[in-house]
Amino acid sequence: MHKTFSSGLSRAQFLLSLLLGARRTAMCQLQNTLERELQQRSASEGLALLRIRSSWMNVLVGGYAPTRNPRGNSLAWFSANGDFVAWWLLNAPPIVHACPGLIAVTGRDGKLLWRLPGGFRAGPELLQTLSLSRDGKRVALYAAQVSDQDASIGPKNLLLQWGEIGSAKMVPIGEPSREQDLVGSISWAPDGKSLVFDRAGTIFIHEIAPQRTVRVADGKDPTWSPDGKQISFRGEEGKAIAINPTTLETRDLLGTRTVLSPIQWSPDSRYVVVTEPAPLAEKLSRLDPTVTALTKVYRLSDMSSMTLDAINIDSIDDRGRWLFWILDYPGFLQGAKVDLQLRCNA
Repeated sequence: MHKTFSSGLSRAQFLLSLLLGARRTAMCQLQNTLERELQQRSASEGLALLRIRSSWMNVLVGGYAPTRNPRGNSLAWFSANGDFVAWWLLNAPPIVHACPGLIAVTGRDGKLLWRLPGGFRAGPELLQTLSLSRDGKRVALYAAQVSDQDASIGPKNLLLQWGEIGSAKMVPIGEPSREQDLVGSISWAPDGKSLVFDRAGTIFIHEIAPQRTVRVADGKDPTWSPDGKQISFRGEEGKAIAINPTTLETRDLLGTRTVLSPIQWSPDSRYVVVTEPAPLAEKLSRLDPTVTALTKVYRLSDMSSMTLDAINIDSIDDRGRWLFWILDYPGFLQGAKVDLQLRCNA
């Protein structure tokens, strides 16, 4: 028999409560340390985790207030550190663009670098995902073919394709998709010579120069780390996996945790952001049973984490596909206000 304390706890229960309390304290200290670190880097480097969705810009890391998108309803994808931005220009009053459907690549200063050939119409089945190379000179996307005028656009028209600065046309990778082999994510290698993508639950690397596509693993939503050393993806049962692109050796990136989104890397590959299922305890603590997932940042050196956002709708926008780490967020925001002065027949 365990001796019983006046509180009614046995010695074993008392010791367990101390251990759990110590663990909670340690986790809070790690989170506080991570939070301070990110705040300091935001102040000194302009490090931010940005989501541009519809007409708003929200910053989940960086402490900046939500702001109106200077380019209206237009969507944006960023290079590895935010030096370059691919804007899909869409019309939504009161901001109307001269060339709606155009994808324009700009520098951080907002000045036009180049524009993709053709146009890409809006709609949930017309542009699924896009990736911009680190130097801003190449774009890969999964979208309806630019020349397709068929009013009945659907998955059968979606094509993985890439283009580069100075090119007059997009280059297809493979055949147009069927219902069962849609592409989930695309991500460029840091040198811009190859890209990784998934199709029908398989991860592939496509090398640009020899136009060669190689299968590397089973999984979904691959992203190439900015240091080039790892490709992360969602493996079996949603585990976060990292694979060495040279040796193809794999390892667990986040232990046994389940992720619902692509793994988004910070510019220095020190942090990742993922969306995870919300545990019951989280729903109870928030008094909100509709919360389905959490957006969390992890520091990979010690696996400390911080919850950034709670999600209570099942939307692809909210599953991490529109989250990007960038540097110099104030500089980017100022550049986003620059008039591109586009001519549609250029």
